[in-house]
Amino acid sequence: MIGEIVVAEEVEQTMFFLKPMVKVVNMDDRFRQIRLESEIRLEMFRLGFKQVSYGGWCLNEDDLATLYPNLPAELQEATREHLLGAEVMVVLLEGDRGIIGRFADYAGREVEPARCAEHTVRYRYGSRQPKELKGGLLYWENVIHRPKNAKEAARDIQLFFGR
Repeated sequence: MIGEIVVAEEVEQTMFFLKPMVKVVNMDDRFRQIRLESEIRLEMFRLGFKQVSYGGWCLNEDDLATLYPNLPAELQEATREHLLGAEVMVVLLEGDRGIIGRFADYAGREVEPARCAEHTVRYRYGSRQPKELKGGLLYWENVIHRPKNAKEAARDIQLFFGR
């Protein structure tokens, strides 16, 4: 319409990937993983998260170095054992300003699943028992990777979606 002023809403993007809950060694394991991916994506749709793009990705050494650059050696090795060669479901989300924080509230803000709010993905699906590593470090399998801030979101989106 002539004379109507349209204010463009600022759009922000973030992403996540679902980590494997178990090592996939047979079709039952793969079906469990697919069911989890479907449940979480459907729940996100119901919560109003706009899923712009998604797909499978097989994590390699370079991906892990980009995603987790500052981990102590023991945590790097545990992460490598858990995720190297794993096929993960990667999803690009888009929304208004603040989506990164809202998604963190949904996914879980803490690395340790038991310290996350009960409604979060990490609390509901993450491991209850950590792996004990050398030096007293604990490795938690928290089932979902998500950027902590806009800088990490931009890095991760570039890695997986080339945007």
